[in-house]
Amino acid sequence: MNYNNIYLEAKLFVRSKALYIGLILLAILIFVGMNQSFNFLNDYKQTLDQSNATITNSTKAINFIKNTVYGISKKNAFSYSLLIIYSILPLLFSVISAQFIGLEFSNRTSRIKSIHIGWKETITSKIIVVFFSIVCFELLLTFVGIIVNNIFWIQNNNSLSNINKLFISNLSQPIILQVSCLLLGTFFYSLISIIFTLLTKNQLFGAIVGILLPFLEDYIDKLLFNSNLWWIPKNLYGIIVSNNFIFFNGSLVGIAPIKDAAKYNNLMSFFLLSLWCFICVLLAYKISKKQSL
Repeated sequence: MNYNNIYLEAKLFVRSKALYIGLILLAILIFVGMNQSFNFLNDYKQTLDQSNATITNSTKAINFIKNTVYGISKKNAFSYSLLIIYSILPLLFSVISAQFIGLEFSNRTSRIKSIHIGWKETITSKIIVVFFSIVCFELLLTFVGIIVNNIFWIQNNNSLSNINKLFISNLSQPIILQVSCLLLGTFFYSLISIIFTLLTKNQLFGAIVGILLPFLEDYIDKLLFNSNLWWIPKNLYGIIVSNNFIFFNGSLVGIAPIKDAAKYNNLMSFFLLSLWCFICVLLAYKISKKQSL
C-alpha cells in the first residue's frame, strides 16, 4: 500500500467545495434539531404549568417526557447528533464521492495517474480516503452537536432545572456501534456512486444513482415484495440505526426507520451490511483494474 498516494488523494479530497458546504448544512441541521427538541420540552412544561399539573406528581407527564429528557441530555448529545444526520450523510457522500472520482475524468488526469501510479491503486487510495473521511465527518459534526447541546442547556438551565430529576439511565448502545452504523450505511452508498462514476466516467450520473438507490430499494421492497427484503442495504441500515439509537418525543428525526427492527439480529445486520460494502469495494477494484482509459 502506497501511503504517499493516500496522502496525496486526501489532499485532493479536502479541496472539494461540496465537502464544506455539506459540513455547514449538516451543522445547521444539528442546531435546528437540538433547538426543536428543547423548544418541545419547554412548550410541554409550559402546558403543564398552565393546567396546574406538576411534573413530579403526574405519572402521565413523566412517561411522556422522560425519553426527551434523556434524548437532549448532555450525556446523549453525541448520539443525538449522529441520529439527526443519519439519513442525510449517505446522500451527501454519494455526491462527494462521485465528484472525487469524476474529476479525474473531467480534468483528464485519470490517464496520467494510470501511467505513473496505476489506476487501480488510485481508486483503492480514493476508497480508503472516503472511508476515513466519513469517520472524521461524523466525529466533527458530533463535536459541533455537543457544543450546541451545552449552549442550549446553559440557555434553558432555569426553565428546565426541575426536569433534571427525570433523567433516566443510558438506553442507547455504545458510541462505537453508533459511529459504525452511519459509517457502514454512508460508505455503501458512497461506493455505489464510485462504481457508477467509474462505469460511466460521469460524476453526475454516479451521484444520481447513489442518491436514488435507497428510494428505488424502498419502492421495490414495498411494492413488489411487501416489505420482506430485510437483507437489502437500505433496510439493513434502517435496522442497525433503529436498534442502536434512541428515538424520543420531540426529536427532529421522529420515528425509527424500521418499525419492528428488534426482531432482526443486530450483529447479523451489521455483518450483512459490511458484506455489501466489501462486495462493492471488490467490484470497484475489478472495474478500475480492467478499465480502459
